Amino acid sequence: MLYKTFPVILEGYEADDGQALDYARGLDWSELETDVQDVITWHCDHIDTIEGVGVYYNFRADYYFFTDEMETNTTACIEYSQHWQTQARGTNDAEYQIYLDLADDGMGMDITTDKPLKSYDEWLNS
Repeated sequence: MLYKTFPVILEGYEADDGQALDYARGLDWSELETDVQDVITWHCDHIDTIEGVGVYYNFRADYYFFTDEMETNTTACIEYSQHWQTQARGTNDAEYQIYLDLADDGMGMDITTDKPLKSYDEWLNS
């Protein structure tokens, strides 16, 4: 999913949820520009939204990041057209290879589901 993120992170070993929320309360976010990032959401927990700033924890990479939710007041997720990802990355074959490269735990299991990796046909129909 695409998110408007601020160029600020807190390393998980340096902060906890409470400190990340305090950080969100204490910074003047209007002075920072955002960037659109493709965030793998199944590795993230939404902690809270503080005055239009989403606070998320990426438990896979162990860091907190912050999103601009001020404009929509509902979500920082940016909608994109139905076929955008494939057009931007290439063919379905290339997308499937990305899935294999990122999801494989090295023993043929999907790191996001703890189930065997999907075959090309299973992946295509999912």
